Amino acid sequence: MKINQIVRRIMVGVAALSVGGLMTSNVSAHSHYHHKRTHRSYKKIRHHKRRYARKKKSAVKHHQARLVVNKWYAGVPHDTLGTWYHNDNDLSNCAYITYQAKQTSGNYVVDDNGKSQLNAGSGILNPKYRYLGGHTYQIRGVEYQRDAANPQILSEHMYYSYKVDVYKNRLHFHLGHGIRDYVKNPNSTIKNFEK
Repeated sequence: MKINQIVRRIMVGVAALSVGGLMTSNVSAHSHYHHKRTHRSYKKIRHHKRRYARKKKSAVKHHQARLVVNKWYAGVPHDTLGTWYHNDNDLSNCAYITYQAKQTSGNYVVDDNGKSQLNAGSGILNPKYRYLGGHTYQIRGVEYQRDAANPQILSEHMYYSYKVDVYKNRLHFHLGHGIRDYVKNPNSTIKNFEK
């Protein structure tokens, strides 16, 4: 009788150990599955980020590839939009140029009396541009001068035309005067004046 009881207890103990081992195995398997799943999700996010970056880069190249050399387009090159600055330590040599879809404007930051000219630029209306290859574009339009906030057209039949190299953060103009390079960010000389 005692032997039978001992055998039963041993069998119950073995069964309990087997169940415990199975549960531990299940927890371990679940943990491993969760880790693999999380790792897969992270890899998926990374893959989508890289794919989006490649797609964005490809879209820019595709946009440039679609431009036909020497064909005229309305407006200005997309990458020129916004305000650009020619920086100099001497405020009287600082200048700006602003590109919008239907007009451009530019001037020195201050006039000879040290007064602001940021809102009194001259430029061209209804601009058109053509791609000449590489980074170079030609832009032309009807020239105007601004008196206060009123643009005054100099001649409706006289087009003003110039060439410019367009880079990501710089414009280089093919002009005869000294100011040829403009960048996206104004230096401290212009920033302090604008305050």
